[in-house]
Amino acid sequence: MYVPAAPPPALTTLLASLPSDAAERLLDAYRVAAEAHRGQLRDEGTPYIEHPVRVAQILWSELGVRDVEVLIAALNHDVLEDCGLDESFMASKYGARVAELVTHVTKQPAAAEHAAARDDTYLAA
Repeated sequence: MYVPAAPPPALTTLLASLPSDAAERLLDAYRVAAEAHRGQLRDEGTPYIEHPVRVAQILWSELGVRDVEVLIAALNHDVLEDCGLDESFMASKYGARVAELVTHVTKQPAAAEHAAARDDTYLAA
């Protein structure tokens, strides 16, 4: 498994604020997400992993979320949709609650001609 040299500064600050067991779980979740998104880029050309890290950082700093399972789900919120991992992997790795959170924010597969309608339904939910 690919392991990034170090988590980005936004995540390092968050990790330092957590109890050690929660920090280890979150660091593991970051590594899984980084591996799953390795080589993927956002539309603007930045590494994809920056997006889930930013989501976790927003949850922590702007919304005051301290629930490590929500933060784990934030880091992995696109892996089912974009990376070929499945809900059973999430459940076995992080537990049923994290798997449910990730599944809840995952867009369902759709043929290209139905993707726009799927996205509209997803965003309306």
